[in-house]
Amino acid sequence: HGDFPLKSGQPISGNDNWCIVYSGRFLVIDFGLSFIDSRPSSLVSCLLSSSYLYNMSDKKFSLRDRLKSFSHAFRGINSSLLSEHNMWIHMIAAVVVIFLGLFFNVTTTEWLILLLCIGVVLAAELFNTAIEELANAITKEQNEKIGRAKDVAAGAVLVVAITAAVVGILVLLPYFMK
Repeated sequence: HGDFPLKSGQPISGNDNWCIVYSGRFLVIDFGLSFIDSRPSSLVSCLLSSSYLYNMSDKKFSLRDRLKSFSHAFRGINSSLLSEHNMWIHMIAAVVVIFLGLFFNVTTTEWLILLLCIGVVLAAELFNTAIEELANAITKEQNEKIGRAKDVAAGAVLVVAITAAVVGILVLLPYFMK
């Protein structure tokens, strides 16, 4: 890894399977999806697909492109809802919490807290699903590093979900006690 400014054509990072090169105005990330590397940065690099060119200065803002990016995001959410059982569980919990919030007429501050927790749990589950999908695309064979990455991502969802459940209990329990 190097610090900017870099000389044009200077490799920043890489191995036999992938490379990041600074070309003066943009970064070129080039790698194949068939590699397995033990460094965590390699998995992050894998989140990109095979050769991406980053040069935002040449791309003009387009409202159509921004709206199109929303359609991709909604397609990802829908795909997760249709294929991931844990996402169903989180959505059911979210609906129950929203129903209870409406039933008990919770305060605005409590709504903010509850909705933030719901959003964080759903986002964590989406990140976890993305990591699992990418890891499965890299190889179908058992791999210790990929397995560990998937376990850590699932653990992150668990931590967020438990925290959200505790927050939900702390916010809603006093209403049940009345």
